[in-house]
Amino acid sequence: MIERVPSQMQNIRALVERSDEECKDMLRMDRVTFVRLCNLLQNLAGLRNSKHVSIGEKVAMFFTVLAHHTKNMAVKFQFIRSGQTVSKHFHSILRSVLKLHSLLLVQPQPVPNDSSDLRWKKFTGCLGTLDGTHIDVQVPTIDKARYMN
Repeated sequence: MIERVPSQMQNIRALVERSDEECKDMLRMDRVTFVRLCNLLQNLAGLRNSKHVSIGEKVAMFFTVLAHHTKNMAVKFQFIRSGQTVSKHFHSILRSVLKLHSLLLVQPQPVPNDSSDLRWKKFTGCLGTLDGTHIDVQVPTIDKARYMN
């Protein structure tokens, strides 16, 4: 057990401390965002370090599963933890994120009935991409014709 602790700490350091690029590759967020999320989960959702697993490692396991569609079996080897530990902490982070849903998720506002903007007028009451959110997408050349006007 004692021999595993340094390698477990090296693993989380490798994910978060090396560079923003590696952190983005593994967790789909930069290091600053990762630390902010950990602080939010700790201060607002009441998440705490467990006896052997830090909040950072819990969040890293959670986002490894989400970002890469990774199974419990692969995460347990990557983080040198048991499958039960991975599952337990995944669900604890999920519960904490759900507690913060009103802070983390933006509620779309429908286009108002009295909208004077001609672009929006025909979409009264609609939600979705018309809320001003822009998602940059790179469509493969072969599929571009399907997405034209």
